[in-house]
Amino acid sequence: MSKRMLVNAAQAGEVRVAIIEDNILEDLNVSFESNEQIRGNIYKARVVSVEPGLSAAFVDYGADRNGFITFNDIHKRFYNKPWSGEGRPRIQDVLKVGAEMIVQVHKEEIGNKGAALTTDLTLPGRYLVLMPHSGSGGVSRKISDEATRKRLKALIAKLDPPDDTGVIVRTAGQGRTQIELQKDFQEQLRLWGHIQAGYASRRNPGVIYREPNVVIRSVRDYYNDEIEEVIVDDAEVYAQVIDFFEKHIENDLAKVKHYTGKMPIFSNYGLERQLENIASAKVPLPSGGSIVLNPTEALMSIDVNSGKSRGQSTQEQMAYGTNKEAAIEAARQLRLRDVGGLIVVDFIDMNEQKHRRDIEGELKKAMKRDKARVEIGRVSRFGLLEMSRQRIKGRLLSSTHDTCPMCEGSGYVMSTETSAMSMLRRLQELAVSTPRGAKIRGALPVEVALCLLNTHRTALAELEERFEVVIELIPDLTAITARDSFEVVTGKEDKADRNRGRDRDRNDRGNRGRDRDRNDRGDRGERGRRPQKDRPLKQAAPTQVDKPEDDTPFEPPRIVGFIPADKLATADLGPDEAAELI
Repeated sequence: MSKRMLVNAAQAGEVRVAIIEDNILEDLNVSFESNEQIRGNIYKARVVSVEPGLSAAFVDYGADRNGFITFNDIHKRFYNKPWSGEGRPRIQDVLKVGAEMIVQVHKEEIGNKGAALTTDLTLPGRYLVLMPHSGSGGVSRKISDEATRKRLKALIAKLDPPDDTGVIVRTAGQGRTQIELQKDFQEQLRLWGHIQAGYASRRNPGVIYREPNVVIRSVRDYYNDEIEEVIVDDAEVYAQVIDFFEKHIENDLAKVKHYTGKMPIFSNYGLERQLENIASAKVPLPSGGSIVLNPTEALMSIDVNSGKSRGQSTQEQMAYGTNKEAAIEAARQLRLRDVGGLIVVDFIDMNEQKHRRDIEGELKKAMKRDKARVEIGRVSRFGLLEMSRQRIKGRLLSSTHDTCPMCEGSGYVMSTETSAMSMLRRLQELAVSTPRGAKIRGALPVEVALCLLNTHRTALAELEERFEVVIELIPDLTAITARDSFEVVTGKEDKADRNRGRDRDRNDRGNRGRDRDRNDRGDRGERGRRPQKDRPLKQAAPTQVDKPEDDTPFEPPRIVGFIPADKLATADLGPDEAAELI
């Protein structure tokens, strides 16, 4: 098994980090210069509103849009109202507008939703995660060996963290020594000290600490001993990676290599074709089947299709084999696309209980590669499996693709005839509500405008006559959709438009007249110069007067039916003229 980390930073404005296993894309991180990830950044924030109904607050943390923080995510040290009651307080009992706190982004802004914030800070290092304001700690869930977990817990105790600070050992730290863990712990403590100083010195809400760039972040979080090479195609980024390895992973420094090939690094390893499947709803499987991923408002649905699966002896074997491939591919696609929330997988129906349990185990095994928290249910008798997944980074498609302006994400576009009829009804609505003599002007897509002007010309004329309005339809090549394409121009506005047009024409005529006058003055100046005595004046050549064109209208030749070649010369002559010619 060959495992590599590829860093593509040769093109300015975009950085891509991929992890491949036997040339199969297993993980991908993409960062754009104009859309940098803010998840993990730490800010000084101020409460701007408390919402008792939501048991949450909106806070200003220095961004354009306020952040959202639930009451459970607010540490009690940031309460700014005294509470002497019994039991659990409500948010309005302990928090009021103006409270300041130190927050971290744990969910990016999505659509119209602001970023989700928390005061439960996490500072990830290479081997440890430092958690200020938390007295708990432990070992990563990915480390399942009980003996290893006990050894690491003993090492954490020797670190002697402060009472209000928790420490978690990451998966990468399971084979590290006490000295390596101690070094990482001290570095994170120094970072926390700088963050506290920045919070104390800053007056207004704003950023205190930014996460490293996508390359260093990916190396920190995803690099392990299984990766044989880290290949970087940009000299500056290569130097950054070398510096990180020298500080934290000095023994593996030889694995970092600089790619200097002429072929783009992702193309050289055959990744560009695999990246196309990330944006596709349908992903093929090796046996000929496929999975179809359809996001909805509430969940992500994954449908497993047998397609062209061949080679199995029975239908049960075909369903079992296709579902097994689908479980592995579904886990990979969820990881690549960073799909979060509720996910429902519709497997092909299987009759045997053993096969359903095997599919559940195959999916759990494939999801162990995922760094996100995952909860997996069981395959029901209808072939459905429910699972949930934590979103740990910005959704890839939302950062690399825009929603189609034609279908607005639905996948369907209204036909030309249906759109034309809809616009005809819209024209009638406007004609009824507009004053007489007004003009209804619309810039429509070319196909829709031509359909109205040609097929529904009579209906347009009836609307104009019935409601005494003027309908003006403009085929516009730049118009993408017909929605909200009309505007109503009253008589005064139309007169103002005509006046502006006449003023422009008058200015144009005046400019042309001044140009002609200037040219005439220039000609007269040339003619007014006195010629030299020893050189006679040259006579101007007489201008040639064009002959008037004949006003006789053009008549096409009188040719009807097939004419043999020997009679073509007399085809347009009368009977008498033809006889004389012969």
